Parts: sequence; C-alpha cells; structure tokens
Amino acid sequence: AACRRSADAGTRSAHAGTRSAVDAVGLFDDLDGFAADDVLPAPEPAADPDEAAVVRLERELLRDEVRADRARVAALLHPEWEEIGASGRRWSREQLLAEVAPLASPVELELLAAHRVAADALLIVWRGTGATEALRSSLWVRADGSWCQRFHQGTPLQG
Repeated sequence: AACRRSADAGTRSAHAGTRSAVDAVGLFDDLDGFAADDVLPAPEPAADPDEAAVVRLERELLRDEVRADRARVAALLHPEWEEIGASGRRWSREQLLAEVAPLASPVELELLAAHRVAADALLIVWRGTGATEALRSSLWVRADGSWCQRFHQGTPLQG
C-alpha cells in the first residue's frame, strides 16, 4: 500500500526539543562532531503517539525473541525495505529475512531525534550502543494503519 503525502511535515528533535519546518539541507547537522564518548542529554518523552509507537517497534527489532521469529520481522519491514548496514553492505528485505537471527551482543537504542517527514512517515535518528556503536537512521511509514520500517542505515562510530 502506498503512503499518503502530506503538507503536515514537521521536525521534532529530541536533542533540541523543538518543532520547526523541515529544512532541505542540514537534516543531520545536529549530529556533526558527535564522537562515541560524547554525552547527549536524555531524550524527552515522546509527546507524539506515532513517535512513541515507532521507537517501540524499532526497539522490538533489536530483541532476540523478535529476531528469532522471521514472520515477526517480516511483518515489521515494508515490502520494499532496504538497508545500508554499518558494515557498508546493502541489504534487501529478502536477504535480511534469509539471515536474520539474534544479535551477537545486545544493542541499546538511544534516540537522538525524530522527524515527521509526512503525515504517515517518521524518520528516527538514534545511536546504537553495546559492544560496537553506530549512528543509525530508520524511515518508518504507515501503510494500511500499521507502521513498518521502509529504510535503515547504520554508520559506525570510530572509537
């Protein structure tokens, strides 16, 4: 199902705690210069119920019991899902579903920002912490009333 486009596009940054119009340039400017050992303020609780739902679903994708359930992972990924992993590998939905398994070590999600890019689309930017650290972004779209991840990218943090 196609997602609807909307003029109701805004930005909510957990780092800045403000809402403003989406800028065509500088979406990730808040992240420039962050190092693996930088301390960020704790994110504000999600005021937007869609944001809270998407962050909960993103965290679900990090849980071993979900990653061990191929059908559950498939239900969370858009039919045209793709990823550029922290390794630099480009993944299709089919490739991921063929190899998905519990993570080698736990990863915690630290929300850096959430951006509403359309009425039914949210971009979340987060730091994955654990044995290795990476900055990550995920685009979630709502189709047929359910949120699904459309795209994910990870960029390793150099320690």
